[in-house]
Amino acid sequence: MKCFESTVAIDAPAARVWEALTDTDHWYEWTPSITRIERLDEPPIKIGSRFRIVQPRLRTAVWMLSELTPARSFTWTTGNLLLDVTAEHIITTSKDSSCIVTLRVTFSGLLSRVAARLGRPLTEKYLGFEASGLKRRSERMVSAL
Repeated sequence: MKCFESTVAIDAPAARVWEALTDTDHWYEWTPSITRIERLDEPPIKIGSRFRIVQPRLRTAVWMLSELTPARSFTWTTGNLLLDVTAEHIITTSKDSSCIVTLRVTFSGLLSRVAARLGRPLTEKYLGFEASGLKRRSERMVSAL
């Protein structure tokens, strides 16, 4: 199992960050790591919800929500018999109404070592895009109020 992680401090309340994270229809607006996300199930998001995600340089994949703690975190997974990929999105509140977001991608399964080694540069690049894009989007949402 191989894990990659990015953490970012966001000067916005956790509720605003959660709003941006769960508004998957608009991720393509704030991160170049996403071309399109299509909901395959009706909102709201819940365990078992599925999303078709299109990303540059990656195969289109269907991700399924496997864990959900409303306003705090969600995890979704994709994979097959040889490789599973898990992506976690975790919001930790700070004392001053800001928060810390941790984005984590974990490869597991028979091909995880190879996939992690070959995919490391792109995975780290996309985690960085998502962290900085989420920060900009969330902080912009606060300043628009």
